[in-house]
Amino acid sequence: MGEQLSGLTVKDLQNLESRLEMSLRGIRVKKEQILCNEIQELSWKGSLMHQQNSELFQKVNIPQQ
Repeated sequence: MGEQLSGLTVKDLQNLESRLEMSLRGIRVKKEQILCNEIQELSWKGSLMHQQNSELFQKVNIPQQ
């Protein structure tokens, strides 16, 4: 939380900052991958629903013709 940083040297703080930035990069990469996977899955589900809707529409309209 930053309360215990007063005893650290500038070099220690820079090192800590560097480690935090690397950790954040890893977290952001993981988050982006998860979001991309979710988008892909939702896109697939949307396509499937569209196909099912088209099939149902055809079934409903065939008896009317």
